[in-house]
Amino acid sequence: MRSAIPRYLLLVAVSLFIAATASAQDIVNGSFEDPLKPEGYNFIAGGEQTVTGWTALYSGVEQFDPILVRSGVAHEGIMVIDLNPDALGGGGLQQTLETTVGEEYLLTFYASALYSHGRNNSASIEVKIGGTTYPFTVLNDTDQLNWQELQIAFTATTRQTTISFASFDAPNTSFAIIDDVSIMGSRVIPSDSDLDHVPDSEDTCPYSNLTGTITIDGCDTGVPNGSGFTGCTMNDELASCANNTKNHGDYVSCVSALTNGWKKAGAITGQQKGAIEKCAAQSAH
Repeated sequence: MRSAIPRYLLLVAVSLFIAATASAQDIVNGSFEDPLKPEGYNFIAGGEQTVTGWTALYSGVEQFDPILVRSGVAHEGIMVIDLNPDALGGGGLQQTLETTVGEEYLLTFYASALYSHGRNNSASIEVKIGGTTYPFTVLNDTDQLNWQELQIAFTATTRQTTISFASFDAPNTSFAIIDDVSIMGSRVIPSDSDLDHVPDSEDTCPYSNLTGTITIDGCDTGVPNGSGFTGCTMNDELASCANNTKNHGDYVSCVSALTNGWKKAGAITGQQKGAIEKCAAQSAH
């Protein structure tokens, strides 16, 4: 931005660089601690929202303390979720998050099979994010939880994104256990078609006239072509006067109103105001 019009552009500088920041998106109750069951076990049927922040799917899930069955400990906290309930086939749970369209996210969770209590050493887990399904197979040859870190990177396409975890293994064949679910948003790089540092989503003039000086009908005023909050340059605003007035007199009046505002804001001097109005008066508009 040009130092010749400091107050006008200082306002812009304050607003432009807010967008690109790293952001953590909270998963509610990602370690499944709420409710914490003193007895160490809780079956949640499909459709129930007993586990805070989550809705159980299909045949439901089992929330339990692995110490109860002498199978090790949770990855985070005390409780874990088994996506494959004992008696019925297919279980899962889901949560819907607020997301930013175009932002990249990294979903992280921990999973384990459990080779004990008559179950095999393999478990299938399906993660669905929006309309995309990500299948995983976890293996564990021991009777103790062996946590594996699993991750999925995705770009949000809507302002709300539903994330679900499910297992469709036959009942009593596997433990499909998950814990410690989290998500992190990456740096947002907003689209900026005219490279004026105002994101297109906030830019009234996404294809600005970025000529270095204000020029009207080939008349170069020598005044630096600044820009403001809306992403429109002074040349853009002058062009709007030309496009939206019916005759030369109206055009000159429109330009005068603009230059009055710019001078009042400290964006131009009185001499620069005169130079702009002189070129406007001589123009064919």
